[in-house]
Amino acid sequence: MTMRGDDGAEHYSYYVSWEDIASFKEPTSKIMSVLLQSTQMREYFSAIEGIKIEHSPSLYNSIRPLIHSHIKILNISKNNICSLEEVLFELGEHNELELLNINYNQVAELTSVIERCRSIKEIHASHNKITGLPPVGEEQGETLKIIDLSYNLIENEGQLSGISTLKAIEIVNIEGNTILTASERGKWSGLFSQNILYEMNNLYVMSDFGHQKDIAFGPNK
Repeated sequence: MTMRGDDGAEHYSYYVSWEDIASFKEPTSKIMSVLLQSTQMREYFSAIEGIKIEHSPSLYNSIRPLIHSHIKILNISKNNICSLEEVLFELGEHNELELLNINYNQVAELTSVIERCRSIKEIHASHNKITGLPPVGEEQGETLKIIDLSYNLIENEGQLSGISTLKAIEIVNIEGNTILTASERGKWSGLFSQNILYEMNNLYVMSDFGHQKDIAFGPNK
């Protein structure tokens, strides 16, 4: 529909449905530029709390500008993402993100997510290029309960020193990392201030399990 504004210029309004987007698995930039100008589409995204875009980098890059601070669940796995800076910019400083799934990407660090997403409860980051988790600040990571770091590039317990600074952590998965040799196994209990149960190289170690804390590491490489 074409409308003429007060300045005499023609303005265009586009009306599309979610089915229109779903019909394009790999939309062209021209198609998406039209869709993103749709008032209806922007209103649709502003009202939703969860977004799932898997295995479609072009769709992810096109939809990313519609991510907003009220998103609670964001699944952007398998999109060849190297950095989360653009996503964090769209989420904004006072975001409400609770669950982030970035499995099967190329992400190298999670510190920025923990520092800038103050409501985050779960981070699923399996099969990335993460080399560790350094300590976070005093008021950061207070809500994080589950973190999946399986099949990354973690080589020793020192690279995960930040786990001890996560006050609410309950489950950590480091399966598939080149870590936890026989001589290192005994060092792990010192990383956690919580009462936990964790598994490493098929060795189960139980501490006081009264608080139902569960750190599941699983077999490693």
